[in-house]
Amino acid sequence: MLIAPSILNADNLNLENDVKDAIAAGISRFHIDIMDGHFVPNLSFGPQLVQDFKREFPMTESEIHLMSDNPDDLIPAFVDAGADLIELHYEAMSEKKLDYWLDYLISNDVKTSLAINPDTPSNVVAKFASKLDQVLVMTVHHGFGGQKFIEDSAEKIKQAREIVSNDIAIEVDGGVNDQTIKIAKDAGANVFVVGSYLYKDGDIANQVRKLENVLKLLGGPTDLWPQNIKEQLLEAKRNHELIFGVDRGALFLEELGITPDVAIGDFDSLQDNDLARIEKSVTDIRYSNPVKDLTDSELMLQTVFNDYHADKLTILGATGGRLDHFLINLLMLLNPAVNQFAPKVELSDKQNSIEFFNPGMHVIERKEEYPYIGFALLSATEDFNIIGARYDLKNYSGKYPRVFSSNEFLPNSDSFKITFKQGLIAAIYSKDINRFHNL
Repeated sequence: MLIAPSILNADNLNLENDVKDAIAAGISRFHIDIMDGHFVPNLSFGPQLVQDFKREFPMTESEIHLMSDNPDDLIPAFVDAGADLIELHYEAMSEKKLDYWLDYLISNDVKTSLAINPDTPSNVVAKFASKLDQVLVMTVHHGFGGQKFIEDSAEKIKQAREIVSNDIAIEVDGGVNDQTIKIAKDAGANVFVVGSYLYKDGDIANQVRKLENVLKLLGGPTDLWPQNIKEQLLEAKRNHELIFGVDRGALFLEELGITPDVAIGDFDSLQDNDLARIEKSVTDIRYSNPVKDLTDSELMLQTVFNDYHADKLTILGATGGRLDHFLINLLMLLNPAVNQFAPKVELSDKQNSIEFFNPGMHVIERKEEYPYIGFALLSATEDFNIIGARYDLKNYSGKYPRVFSSNEFLPNSDSFKITFKQGLIAAIYSKDINRFHNL
């Protein structure tokens, strides 16, 4: 699942800070509405904003929703400005012209999307499906933010999903909040434009958390699982969240009475009857080669984020037991093939919660059940700073891994900041199980 904030609903006089807050909350794509005052009764942004946006935030994706009845001059301008994806409205041009502009975008290495209004049938998508990266189903009548989600949109989303292949994303735009996102997701959508809901109370990170689809993977020593693991998984099921089982983790889930949505692995740790049980109940099984370049965990990351477009992944059962297995899970995000997913991954067990950060400025937020927080510098690190914690740190650089442990939040503060220019850092939230235990 991918959340794409619409900057139309951001504070235009504070746009840079709103974007930075969203990036700190894990957002990687932004939806930019381009309105000409003719195709829709509103005016918004132009190519210069997109060019400025890509200059300031080059690691993000800019998704251009082009609402204009005269796109011929605008499309090349937005391509030149650095747009990553351009959404063309079916209603704005002839099918012949639409075909031409889709070919133009493909030839310029710009991702393509076809947008359809609420009154346009989904079957118009079929003719262009081979040229699309995404289909945008409008769930409000375009032009202004703050509208309510159209109730019968779910059927259109289902129809669009049946028409296009699974590698084409289905995006919805309009009236998305923590309730309607479930309706759209169940219907087959996996990219969600969020506007008014995201910015309404000034706490973007909190609103993103409410929308996130948290995927849970299970495996590893059972004595280190979170104590309420079954309740967590059942709650995930009730919230229509996806559950992945990696190798023996898929069997553990079955033994808890929870059928995973996806099972991944070479399954060499399972007996034949156990594998047969999984093959009978799990609808999506990904078999890996025991002799491979990527571990099962790394293959899982690629499946979760590339195929299922998840916004966040919580991994249970990744710590403890064999040290080689634990180090694989801790260090796998150093692999360039999966490093881009680092900010979206959390490792969780009975005593710890581990989150990962790539270079930049990040807000570290308090988790009530964990009194301590440490930082593991997993690779060569440049200019690492801790600002506003109990123990601050200034301008640390090092060429080898190092851990700064047992830090704490200040008594009257729920957050502090870290910044660094190079490296991969794991933030380790932790608690004692029995601090004063004697042998």
